[in-house]
Amino acid sequence: MSNTNTNTNTNTHIDKEEVFKVLYNTSLGRWCPSTKAINLYNIRMKELNPKFNPLDLDLVDTCNFTRHDPVLVQIYRELGKEFDNDNSKTSCASIHKKHVNYYNIEDYDDGCERVIINLDRYELDELKNKLKTTLQNTTMTNDQKIKEIKEISEFEFK
Repeated sequence: MSNTNTNTNTNTHIDKEEVFKVLYNTSLGRWCPSTKAINLYNIRMKELNPKFNPLDLDLVDTCNFTRHDPVLVQIYRELGKEFDNDNSKTSCASIHKKHVNYYNIEDYDDGCERVIINLDRYELDELKNKLKTTLQNTTMTNDQKIKEIKEISEFEFK
């Protein structure tokens, strides 16, 4: 399986509009934003969506956020060190938008995390989508479809 560790941003050639940010923990202990960060998150989300139900710090697992939530990332940028609780040290990785459904946050069992992109799964899904598009194309003959599939396969698996 091909994975890429993206804790260091080597994608400097990618246009800023093509990336998203992912928060992860670089410290021992469980990742969780501070009470201040969570309260600010509740305020911002309520402003964006009046029907948003604020997170209840006493009832909800407040550490269970989507790590690429743009509101949370913006709060991280604004608060700096005040973003983290006592057991966390948050960092931010930049990932290409096409990989948004293919990243995982791996925990080293001590709380320290790293962001991994499952490139194999991404490439297989891309290939599946190309094949599906070709097969469903009603303007192509079967011979054209076979030729196209062979070209896709040759290109993808060299």
